Amino acid sequence: MVRMTLIALLCLASCVQAGPFGLFKPAQKTTRSTGGNNLSAYESASISAQQGRMAHRGGCYAYEGVGFSPVSPDAAMRNCCFYGQRTIVESAVVRGSNGWYACIRYR
Repeated sequence: MVRMTLIALLCLASCVQAGPFGLFKPAQKTTRSTGGNNLSAYESASISAQQGRMAHRGGCYAYEGVGFSPVSPDAAMRNCCFYGQRTIVESAVVRGSNGWYACIRYR
């Protein structure tokens, strides 16, 4: 929990448009979607965590991957479609009642 809080604070300090979002990958610059479905990756992952199921919600980016893991945030990210194959534009991981939900937007 302390690690996630520290990571969220680092993201908030480094992401211009992150607002109150607790993002997982501090090395990735995270921005809010500006066209189509205006949900950010964080908002999409949050909805998945609240509903307890993964779903593609789209956005203005060409590709979106969603993932889940009961083990760790890293595993949820690695389970996303296109992980390691495309350039990440926006990413987030949110803890749900049954595990971690991730959403990644790619170019």
